[in-house]
Amino acid sequence: MRMGRSTGCVALAVVVAVLAMAGPRSAAADAKVPSAAPAPRYPLGIRVLDLEDPARSTPADPEGQTPVPGGPGRALATTVLYPADAGTRGSAPTPDAPARPGRFPLVLFSGGAPGLPADYLPLLTSWAAAGYVVAAPQYPVSSLSGPTDVAWSDQRDQVRDARFVLHRLLALDRAPARRGGLGGIVDRERIAAAGHSMGGLTTLALVSECCREPRIDASMVLAGVRDGEAGPPIRDVRGPVLFVHAVRDYAVLFTQSEAGYEAARPPKYLLEVRIPFGGALSHVLPFLPGWGFEVANRVAAVTDAFLDAYLGPERGAAARIRGAAAGSDLLVLRGRG
Repeated sequence: MRMGRSTGCVALAVVVAVLAMAGPRSAAADAKVPSAAPAPRYPLGIRVLDLEDPARSTPADPEGQTPVPGGPGRALATTVLYPADAGTRGSAPTPDAPARPGRFPLVLFSGGAPGLPADYLPLLTSWAAAGYVVAAPQYPVSSLSGPTDVAWSDQRDQVRDARFVLHRLLALDRAPARRGGLGGIVDRERIAAAGHSMGGLTTLALVSECCREPRIDASMVLAGVRDGEAGPPIRDVRGPVLFVHAVRDYAVLFTQSEAGYEAARPPKYLLEVRIPFGGALSHVLPFLPGWGFEVANRVAAVTDAFLDAYLGPERGAAARIRGAAAGSDLLVLRGRG
């Protein structure tokens, strides 16, 4: 599937900016369901790791929304959110805050095209506050340029980028924080991958026959691409996997997730988001909790429940996933644990 420059992966930063000007509630908030915003459990810290893979190059993409000059190496600045020490103050993540003692499951997140980690902070912070380390790399092409021909051609390297970031994070976790490491906060036996839009293709590849990463235990595909021209072939997707998609999403068609769900091995779930509008809003708003759009809060609660069921202390508690989706005519959950 090729998504064109005009109708392809949404410029997420533009949508977020429009919402910010409109205030915390938007017209979309009229589609109400009971509030299900996950209650924060932990204060958060945030760090940006300047990772780079010197062994591979970055192609130039002068026609991107943000032009990419290209060159040797692949810069992969990675935003890391993590549960912070109880003495950390404030509702926003605190830069370089001391980490809370203990080990926490890891979620590796791949954003859309274009899409920076900062654009997804409402969703990423909801996962981190629930007791997860969340790592979101800025990919050297798609995160900046959007769904250009170069970005599509770079998809196989983007999957390698995701694997590189995962391996570097696990290596850095062995080093103390005072020496630039993560200080042993990652539970290496509990790792998930998640991705939105073009990043959904990256995530699917990591749990598919072509590029399977054995360290990943579960995956979440949010309005994700399954069939990307020149991208890695997606076959034999192994669960646990959760697909989430608005049925009127015209940037990436709902049929992409439906086909992915049907072909995947169980445990597998498909959350249909039946909001009454399409276009850019349906592609983005379900994944921005805290903006007054209650369906997004409910979607965040479902993703939290999925992570807890397959990575958390209550592994196998799949009933919580169905419970989180219940009570709304705008959400329909298919699947089995």
